[in-house]
Amino acid sequence: MPEQVCATCGQPRPLELQMTVKSGQVLTMVSCSRCETRTWFADGQPISMDDVLKITSGNPEFVVNPSTRAPKNAPSRR
Repeated sequence: MPEQVCATCGQPRPLELQMTVKSGQVLTMVSCSRCETRTWFADGQPISMDDVLKITSGNPEFVVNPSTRAPKNAPSRR
């Protein structure tokens, strides 16, 4: 996914959290700290909260993956 901005208020770089469900499908939640909007994606495509609940129902065994993109202002790790 390209660098995100909040679709509601335009805040750059909202928090992104990726989760992998048993089927291997990757769910991404994009959460804005300014306006508190949360948007969900399944394998990069927007989905509704109802779809998220359908996908994750029945003991999903999530695996949370850190973002592969470092924040632009983050200090380098040595």
